[in-house]
Amino acid sequence: METSRDSLFWDHDAFYQYYKYGPLARTVLGQQQVQGMDYAYTLQGWIKGVNGTSLESGFEMGGDDTTTAKDAFGYALHYYGLGDYKPIGAVTPFAEAGSSNFKPLYNGNIGAMSVNLPKVGEPLQYNYSYDLLNRIIGMQTIRNLNVATNNWTPVSVSDFGETVTCDPNGNILHYNRNGNATWAGQSLNMDQMHYNYLAGTNKLDNIKDDVDPAAYTEDIDSQADANYDYDAIGNLVKDQQSSIDDIKWTVYGKISDIHKTTGAATTIHYTYDVSGNRISKTVNEVLTWYVRDATGNVMSIYTRGDNSVNTGHLTQIETDIYGSSRLDIDESKKDLEEAGTTDNGVLFNIGWSCRWSWNILYWCGCNGGSGRSSTWLRCSGCRTYATSERQGDKILYTTSHCKWFVIRGGF
Repeated sequence: METSRDSLFWDHDAFYQYYKYGPLARTVLGQQQVQGMDYAYTLQGWIKGVNGTSLESGFEMGGDDTTTAKDAFGYALHYYGLGDYKPIGAVTPFAEAGSSNFKPLYNGNIGAMSVNLPKVGEPLQYNYSYDLLNRIIGMQTIRNLNVATNNWTPVSVSDFGETVTCDPNGNILHYNRNGNATWAGQSLNMDQMHYNYLAGTNKLDNIKDDVDPAAYTEDIDSQADANYDYDAIGNLVKDQQSSIDDIKWTVYGKISDIHKTTGAATTIHYTYDVSGNRISKTVNEVLTWYVRDATGNVMSIYTRGDNSVNTGHLTQIETDIYGSSRLDIDESKKDLEEAGTTDNGVLFNIGWSCRWSWNILYWCGCNGGSGRSSTWLRCSGCRTYATSERQGDKILYTTSHCKWFVIRGGF
């Protein structure tokens, strides 16, 4: 897949290969091949994993670290352990699930997931448990992967562990979450939450947390009674702990307005298209517009009134690039209100900027700007590539690159 800003310079943003029976086998991202991602599947067609477990060259499916940059992440899903996947060739990319408390499941549920993000820390495996209705009720963490042999010698740790209990209607009653004690030296107890509901309903009234609020700053702490309030049909209209004193809804079940009382009062207003997709957001006079394709995918985002972005001018702040899925976010900030000029040798003063460089296409003439001898400088764009699986609309891991072209010549 290729993209271009000007139909002159083209970037190879993605290259795809497929297995003969259809599924995606490999994706190479970026003009400079910043990442290669290899996909494997079970006989049932379930995704087994991406790249591998240890990420060392001897267990690499696609030859990365030689033809492309070394893999930045890898994961594997374990369904029923030994036998749920067998590689075609001699390379064994996925370590067998560590046996400590791993329970094989034959109904399609994921029994465990191993994740390797070298820049975050050591590889870990997460074992899952379910109730009879296939709801996740627990997670346990396993460590001690030998990356040189791609084998687990499983050791259980309490960090990041979770347990959940629900009532017969599926409402959460208790939710315990452990924090990062082994690697970060923080408190092991992060959340020990009790969910309280309005009598005879499924409406949440408040959450109580037995853990000291000072233990972690980015989690849920105990709430006052009647923290939440609802309208006559059950829509949430108030959240005291979040300083939300009013939420208005459209007749189609979409939020139209939120009013917050934190510090300077904040009002947020949303609008939607006929399909229910959000097309604008206004926060205290700062407007954001979302341009979508026919299927609802966000293609571009614009803002106006944000003084931190091009002094509040109408600005294109994001362009999304799609292949088989969204693979690239161009975060250049294109000022749409700054007029073009040819003064002082500037041919296109388009004001594109990004966090690493300026995307400016210009020429500067020598000999007093005569233009007879010139230099063209062009950045193909600062690209943020989604190189990991996604949860909803959240990208779990990204890589980036900028590429500059310099062309010299005369007129």
